[in-house]
Amino acid sequence: MGRKKIGLAAMAALALALCVSVLLLTTYALFSDTVETDNHLSAGTLKIGLYQTSMTGNQIDTGGTFGDYSESIPSGGRDLKTYDGKVFNIENACPGIYREAAFEVRNGGISTAFGLTLEIVNAAADVQGDAASSALLSQMRITVSWGTDGSETFLLSEEEKTVDLGTVTLPENMAENAVLSSFKVKAEFLNTAENNGAQGGSVSFDIRVTATQVTPSA
Repeated sequence: MGRKKIGLAAMAALALALCVSVLLLTTYALFSDTVETDNHLSAGTLKIGLYQTSMTGNQIDTGGTFGDYSESIPSGGRDLKTYDGKVFNIENACPGIYREAAFEVRNGGISTAFGLTLEIVNAAADVQGDAASSALLSQMRITVSWGTDGSETFLLSEEEKTVDLGTVTLPENMAENAVLSSFKVKAEFLNTAENNGAQGGSVSFDIRVTATQVTPSA
């Protein structure tokens, strides 16, 4: 059987803006994130939904040690097309704190295969020229994981990143709102010898998920 070429047919973008605002104090830090979702879904028959299904991580307990953290998510997932609250929210953070959110891309009326990509964009110090914020960019690690073994890890200080989450081929008669693909995004404040240089820093970044409809041709 000969190879088939994949042609781009249409595009729909779900822009999930994760605006991470970090305030680092002398020993412990207040680390708060606000999330703005501005999901535009229109490209012919390409209609998809983006849902958050979990949030896990760790936190500092009353004894000053790390304990498990989990967030209550509505049954069926959180529809990020309509949700106007926070996705990541970390309080009383210190180096070593992390949060990991799980997401699902769901069918909203798709009739063909599509390719899925995730981008980390607009990672920057909130105050230009601020040395602490610049240092913080190199201490925030992002890990994107998907499928059985797909994983990419990078620092916010690196150039804008694009992660290929693969091509999704739909079976016939797939039910509306059925899960098409799933992935996780982990944000981690690294524990390094340079942590003191990031005190008082503040950074932000965006996550952009893009579904591109494809059609096979001979």
